[in-house]
Amino acid sequence: MSSPLFRKEAIKNNTQRLLGDVLLIRPISFWIFTGILVFVVTMVGLFLAFGTFARREMVTGYLVPDKGLVRVYAPFNGVIDKKHSTDGQKIRKGQNLLEVTTERGTKDSISINQQLITRLEQQKINLEQRIIDETQVLDSEGSRLSTILINHKNEYYQINQQLQSQKEQVQLAKNQWNTYKQLRVKGLVSEDDLSSKRSIYFSAKASFNATKRLQINKKTEIANIRKQQEQSPLRKSTRLKELQNQLAQIEERLIELKNSHSYMIKAPVNGRITSTQVNIGQNVSSAVPILTIIPENTTLYAELFLPSRAIGFVKKNQRVLLRYDAFPYQRYGLYRGKIVQIAEAVISPNEVAIPIPMQEPVYRIKVALDVQTINAYGKKMPLQSGMSVAADIILEERSLGQWLLEPIYSLKGKL
Repeated sequence: MSSPLFRKEAIKNNTQRLLGDVLLIRPISFWIFTGILVFVVTMVGLFLAFGTFARREMVTGYLVPDKGLVRVYAPFNGVIDKKHSTDGQKIRKGQNLLEVTTERGTKDSISINQQLITRLEQQKINLEQRIIDETQVLDSEGSRLSTILINHKNEYYQINQQLQSQKEQVQLAKNQWNTYKQLRVKGLVSEDDLSSKRSIYFSAKASFNATKRLQINKKTEIANIRKQQEQSPLRKSTRLKELQNQLAQIEERLIELKNSHSYMIKAPVNGRITSTQVNIGQNVSSAVPILTIIPENTTLYAELFLPSRAIGFVKKNQRVLLRYDAFPYQRYGLYRGKIVQIAEAVISPNEVAIPIPMQEPVYRIKVALDVQTINAYGKKMPLQSGMSVAADIILEERSLGQWLLEPIYSLKGKL
């Protein structure tokens, strides 16, 4: 049995102290500092783990309507006499917009209206004569087709008669050939006689086949002529209707010019006037638009131009933040949209005419707007076509930790 190294009395004596155990007491500030440090480290870790950093691309563009803009032109040169509409006004199809007077004189003091009337009257005379001539031509075509059909039928009848005769000749030649073959077997005729009968048979059969083909061709020609006869009234009606419509248009224009020295420009569609380019007393030309109309139920969308270097991370249904230059975002805020279309072809600078200068190749992006109005001073103000807009597109979103470790990832990729 082993004995302990020290005696029990020595151990007991050593445990008895006059002042007890020594304890180190830390101040309260130490625990407060430690708690704050742990909290700060924890928050920094959470921020690095869950905080995100977004790489954005700021692009520019403008608002365009989905149904396009309707530009109204004056059909004839003239001077604006009256205005029946203003910018921003809602209009209906057929509504009067502008009244244009055309009563002006030339250097020879001849009314332009009178010149137009003279020209239209001459066009009317020429067109009426043309209708008469084409009616005669179309009528004669029917007679011509009838004559051709009669001739073809007569020829077809003669071919049938000839075919019947040739059929009998073929049968007769065949019978003679068969008879001579029997006689040749008996030695009653020579080989030359038999060959002659065979040649006569094949010659008759060839003539019969040729006449048969001629019969088929003639039958096809008759069918074609009959088809042309059936279509002739329709062709005549269609052609005369076209000429009569032209004549009616000329007559309507003559009535307008004779009864009035002006004409009315009417709205071609339902919508809203966005821009009036002319005023009363101003000359108008048929080559320059005088009004711009946004069709009814039109939705505006943003057309943005994204540099080709940033197209890789952009996709459909991606959200974007929009800023309208006419409404500073510091006061009116940002507005949201969604990418609905991305062009597949790049646009080079100066390749197309757009109201935004480009310095590098871009892609056209269509963005649907969440709202079509701007909240300003307690009112909803509608957006206007052509407004310039800037947008922030998020190209890439990563956590702050990934962003801090990006140099290491880049180095790993190189290795």
